[in-house]
Amino acid sequence: MDQLITVGTYSDYFTANTMLQVLQESGIQARLLNENSGTMLPSMAVGGIKLQVLQSDEITAREIISRLEAEADEARNTDAF
Repeated sequence: MDQLITVGTYSDYFTANTMLQVLQESGIQARLLNENSGTMLPSMAVGGIKLQVLQSDEITAREIISRLEAEADEARNTDAF
């Protein structure tokens, strides 16, 4: 049986939930741990909201997350912002 592996930790619900949805749409079973801890007061999300996947999906999930984060960084460095 696969263990759950944390592949990301986020301080806000929006980012965590966006990553969760992208992974799920890619066919990866994923879940959020502590998702309610930062919904009302993000500063109260002690330890952050953790994005977890099955160990067998870890590599693929990390690749997807890395790609999305790189695209977001690139978008922030354009004139669009």
